[in-house]
Amino acid sequence: MSRPEYIVLVAIAIILAAAGFDIYEYTVSPTISIRKNEWRCTKSALRTTLAPMWVGSNVVLLPQTESVCVEYSRTGP
Repeated sequence: MSRPEYIVLVAIAIILAAAGFDIYEYTVSPTISIRKNEWRCTKSALRTTLAPMWVGSNVVLLPQTESVCVEYSRTGP
């Protein structure tokens, strides 16, 4: 086996080992579940974004406003 082939094989082995370690860490890491019905919005804000719209052959930016929740509180178990 020539030196370049050896380097390529070692690089592939390192990449596979790193991927395997990441997969292992993902499968054994603790997770939490948050139920949407246990939380309520306590503070909301209006956010305005500019959305591109075609008017004839031109693109015009039109403002769109939406209410977004920025703070939640827990209602109970």
